Parts: sequence; C-alpha cells; structure tokens
Amino acid sequence: EHESADKLNFEERFRILQEANEYGSLPSYYETAEEEREKINGLIAQRLGKPKENITSKDWERADTSTKIGSLVGVGLETGIIPIEVGRARTSWYKPKRNVLKIPKAESGKDRPTAELPLTEETGERLSKWIQERRLLQKYDGSDLLWLNREGNPYDSANLCYLVRRLCEEAGIEYNDRKIIWYSLRHNLGQSIEETEDISQASDQLRHDSIETTKETYGTSTIESRRHTLERINEAAERSVQDPDFNPYADSNPSSSQHPNEESDTSGSTGHKQKHINVHIEDTQEERVDLVQ
Repeated sequence: EHESADKLNFEERFRILQEANEYGSLPSYYETAEEEREKINGLIAQRLGKPKENITSKDWERADTSTKIGSLVGVGLETGIIPIEVGRARTSWYKPKRNVLKIPKAESGKDRPTAELPLTEETGERLSKWIQERRLLQKYDGSDLLWLNREGNPYDSANLCYLVRRLCEEAGIEYNDRKIIWYSLRHNLGQSIEETEDISQASDQLRHDSIETTKETYGTSTIESRRHTLERINEAAERSVQDPDFNPYADSNPSSSQHPNEESDTSGSTGHKQKHINVHIEDTQEERVDLVQ
C-alpha cells in the first residue's frame, strides 16, 4: 500500500483536482498528421462553438484543455485505484447508467475481488466526456484502454507520480519535503472517508481485506451511501479553499437531543413557563385515563 506515501489534506485535494480539470493534453498542432488533425478540429469546434473549417492553430491553443487528466485524477481520488489498475483500465469498466467503475478481479491489483466503486456525478460526467473525446485521438485506435500516456503507452507508477508532482507545482503545493506520489491520492481518499463517515465505508471503497472484524460489525456500505460520502468530501475540499475559517474536521452536527427523564423548561404562547418531563408511559387504557386527568 506504499504506507510511506504522504497524504493530501482537504484543500490540497481540491486544488489538485482543479488543476487536473484545467490540464491541457492535446497534441501539438504542427506535429499532428492531417487525418488526425481533422478529427481534433471537430472536437475543438465543439468546444469553442465555431465552424470546423475555421479552426486554426490559435484555436488549438485556446482549446488545449482535455478531460483526460481531469477524469484520470478524479477517478483516482474517488476510487483509490493503484498504478497497475490505471494501466489496465478499460472503457468497459465504466458503467454510465449506474455511474460506477467496475474493476474485474482478473484485472485488479493484489488479487482483490471484483468491485463496483461509485463515482460522484461530476466525475462520472467528466469520465463520459473523456470516453467520447478519446475516440477522436489516433493513438486510441484499436485500443480499449481507458488512458494512455503521451507516448501512447499504458500509464505506470513513474508516469503517474510525475503527473501528481506536476499538478502540485501548478497548484502551488509544496512537496519537496514530502513523499507525494500517486498513492497519496488513495491515502487521502481513505483518510477523508474515515474522518467524514466511517471506517467501514473506507474499507469498501478502498477494497481492503484486512479489517474483516470491522466489516462484520458495521456491514457492507451501499453504493449510494458511499457516493453521498464522496460528494460530501468534495464539498468539504472546495469549501476549505473558499473559506479560510472552515474546519473540515469539526463536528458540524453536534447532538442536541435530551436523554429520557430529562426535564426542560419552555415558554408557552401565554408567556408562562411550562415544565416538560420526558417519561415512558405504557400504552394502556388506565394510563391514558391518568394522562388526561
């Protein structure tokens, strides 16, 4: 699990995803073959809302923001997939109707069982856009691999660690004295779910098999509950950037309920104090008569 990898905090999580969504990955206009350039011109025309025949090299610069890196990092932050799984990921893994990433046991790392991992709506939408976009790129012809690096090869650990550090540089995140690698995204996911929800959901989303006692106690969390937790994590990450005083680790829902037999005083509409006493009353005819009296 690369336990030595340092975690990202909530603010860093948001900033890295933000940079990933803006990360450009279109090929160079002048190094692209004519046939592929025509396909990409159609994509750029859609992005910029102008006729395909009017697309120029300047338009390539303006539209040089692909959904590739945003989808890759978004999926990494929400599913915790490890480098070998990124390299093996196929378009068929994504199930848009249920908005889940289904990782087959045969392709999963560390011989984990087949798992369906929920994505937030935003990440699912970005992944769907990338799957459409990749069809226009020549290096994906004849391949169903979900992501390929610039050289047209499957991603490996070195590629992914380099990408994360590049995103840190763009986001202004200091990493020289920290071990920030691809696994930092996975560790952030586990920590965030555990602190936001519970360890059972963290275990399910990370596909751990080493806390069976915890899973037996809390049961297997549902896909919908884990998706809701991911939404809350992303909201907390964004708010931590927008509001300097926001503490994502604070308990926002302190319990205010009273214990049984606890007395409380309230004022009625007449302004007189009324005393309420919480007691347990048996639902019998005698008790109802006594209550009315």
